[in-house]
Parts: sequence; C-alpha cells; structure tokens
Amino acid sequence: MTGRPALLCALALAALAGCLVLTFTTGGTLGNRPPLYGWYAADALLFGGALLLLRRVPERQVARLVLAGGVLVAATGLLVPPRTSDDAHRYVWDGRVQAAGISPYAHAPQDPALAPLRDPGLFPADDGCRGWDERRTADGACTRINRPAVHTVYPPLAEAWFLAQHPFGDRVRTAQAAGALLAVATTGALLAVTGGRRRAALWAWCPGVAVWAVNDAHVDVLGTLLTVAGLGLAVRRRAAAAARCWGRRRPSNCCPRWPCRGCSPGRWAARRAAGAAVAGRSGPGSGRSGPRAGCSRCATCRTCWRPAPGCSATCPATCARRATGRTAWNGSDCCGRPCPTGRSRGPPGCCSPRWSSGCCAGVTRDVPGGAPCW
Repeated sequence: MTGRPALLCALALAALAGCLVLTFTTGGTLGNRPPLYGWYAADALLFGGALLLLRRVPERQVARLVLAGGVLVAATGLLVPPRTSDDAHRYVWDGRVQAAGISPYAHAPQDPALAPLRDPGLFPADDGCRGWDERRTADGACTRINRPAVHTVYPPLAEAWFLAQHPFGDRVRTAQAAGALLAVATTGALLAVTGGRRRAALWAWCPGVAVWAVNDAHVDVLGTLLTVAGLGLAVRRRAAAAARCWGRRRPSNCCPRWPCRGCSPGRWAARRAAGAAVAGRSGPGSGRSGPRAGCSRCATCRTCWRPAPGCSATCPATCARRATGRTAWNGSDCCGRPCPTGRSRGPPGCCSPRWSSGCCAGVTRDVPGGAPCW
C-alpha cells in the first residue's frame, strides 16, 4: 500500500488503536464509569479523523485499508476481560449447560441442580464478592453471572452460538474471540455488499465495535452480520435467501424490522424483496405470494412502476417525477383512483405497504368493481 493519503490514514488508525488500548487498560469499568467518558471522547475524535483521511485515499486502496483497520480495531478489544458488561459470563454458562446435555431454559444458574457445573471462572472463591461483576446467589455463593436467579432470556440461535463456542474454550476470552470474528466478518460482508466503498469503515473502525462487540462480546453482533447478509442478498434479488438470513436475526437477539427503514426509492433495486424478507411473507398482510391482481409492484430507481393487470401500461409524468425522489409517490397518479382510506403513510395520499412508506409505493386496482390493493 503506497501513497501519502493512505499512509496518513494508516497512522490515524494506529493512533486510534493506541487510544483504544489505553481505554481498555486504564479507562475504568462499569463499576467505575467516569474515567471511561474522556477516553470514549478521544476515541471518537480519532475515529472521525481517520474517516476524513480515508476520503482522500485512492479507491483501489480503500477495501484493503478498511479491512486491515477493522482487524486492528477489533484486536484491541481482546487485550483484557470485559470492562463494561458481564453478559459474556452468561454466554459461557449457557454453552456449558448445553454441552452437559441440559436445556439452558430449564434452570436458573443458581439452581442446585447445576451445582456440579460451577467452576472458579464463573463462581469465584469467596473473597468478599466485591468485584463490579460479582454478586451473591440465593445460597450465598459468589458468581459473575448476571441475574443468577433468572432463567436465560437468549433465543435459540444465540444459544446455538454459545454452544458452538464451548469446544474452543469454556471461558470469556473465547466469547471475545468469537465477537472479534463476527465483527471482522461483518466488515467483510459490508465491503462485499457495497463494492468496497468507504462507508464500510463506519462499522469497521468504530470504537464501539471494539468495546461492545469484541471486549464485551455482545451476541447482538451475530444479528448484525445476518442483517448485512440479508440486505446484500435482497439487493441481488435473492429474496428467499434474504428472508432466511433476516428471519434468523430474531432468534439471534436482533430487532427484526429496523433495517427496512433504509429501503428508500432510488437506493435499492430490490425493495420488494427486502420488504418481503422483513415481513416474513411476500404480501403485506394477505399471506399470499406476490401482490394481488391489480396491485402495483415496487418502483425501482429507473422505472416509475410496473403495471399490473387492468392498470394502464403508461407511466404518467407526475408519477415518474415522484418515483425518482426519496419519498413515496402518490398512487392515485398512476391508476387514477385515490388511496384506500386509512392506508396512507408518510405524506397525505401516499400509499405504501405496512413496513415503510419509503420501501414501496402502492396503487389501487383500476378495474371496475376492483378492491384496493392493500
């Protein structure tokens, strides 16, 4: 990698990594938060500086620099045990319980039936139980597992992920390594989806990824990876595969609907596939595959709309103008009928499916006696 812009950006990344190292080693913990705030501010400033310098890096060098920087940033989170969350201890425990052939949903960690599975890593010797991540169980034992009296709340895919980590080491450091792997994999997926564009650095170099995805080892990053993969498959019009990826985000502890907010006209060539994947079906509410007879299909960035049976095949100029913008267009401009009462989203008169007014604009059936699309 040559060139002054790339060198300056690499130096900024090195400075960011050094600041993160100090954040993890001297920046406090969840039990002593004030020192964290100053380090977080410094990390954010260096992160912003690195992003600004990346704008000057030649396009051909961007992907390699983003990926290398992502690996460096993620690696800083592996230096010390978790500093701001004790969730990883629960992950290790749930994986251990499953490896013993017991359902993680059957018993709370403090249940005497699971006492043979305890070890000093998760149930340290009684030294006063004064650590920020330590608390007492009902029988007086000291544990690092949060809420030991509560059964696990993690969904099935997350539990499968915990079990998959167990053979590689029954400890928190394994969970952190798994988090780093997911963080870097998400960077690779973003580079693949965006064609190596600079925006992938917003994730790859973000200090929050090192803190929460790697050091704290939060399982939510698994859902993030599935989200990116689903978006990439939807853009490539592989709706079934996208639906499988997005459908698995919920059992991995990730909110299932928020990514659809990014589906805006003129941006995504496969908005209908993406909307179908989020909704878990092809039609909004009917459960049928595809739109009903007489319904419009999603506008794409280059076409105003795709006429359905019974609708005019021409594309009115008003519809063409509105479809090229970032907001939904008025369905009544295309089929000559007003939108169904109570079905408007966004600006008055704009029809759209239930998931977002920006994903796909709907029109009504222009056939005598026809029913509204939605």
